[in-house]
Amino acid sequence: MTAGISTTTASVRQVVLDRVRAPDKLGELTRRVSRTATLDGGVALTDQGYSDGDRTLVITARGTEEQAENVAYLLRNYSTVTVSVADGCYLAALSNLTYVDGALQITALVHSRLSEA
Repeated sequence: MTAGISTTTASVRQVVLDRVRAPDKLGELTRRVSRTATLDGGVALTDQGYSDGDRTLVITARGTEEQAENVAYLLRNYSTVTVSVADGCYLAALSNLTYVDGALQITALVHSRLSEA
C-alpha cells in the first residue's frame, strides 16, 4: 500500500511512503452514540451520526531518514496536511511521529474527508 502526505498549499516538502503496512485504525469506524440509564430501568440512546473527523489514522511504514525529516518538517510547520491512503484523501493534523531504525509511525487526526477511494 502507498500513503502520501503533502501540504494543502504549494511546497516542495511532501512525503510518499510506498512500503506501508496496513494501518491499525484505517478500517475502524465509529458513530457518535451515547447511552444513558433512565430512572425506569431502561436506557436512552443519543445518536449523532458518523463523522470522518472522529478517525485517527496511524500509518506505519519502512522509511528513510529523509522521509522522517520531511514528515517532521510538516508536523512542525503546518497545522493541517493532506493525507492520502487506500480508502481516500483526508484533511488532517499530524499529531505524532516516531522514527526508530527505519521504522516510521505517523499519527494523523482527521478533520474531514476530501475524496473517496
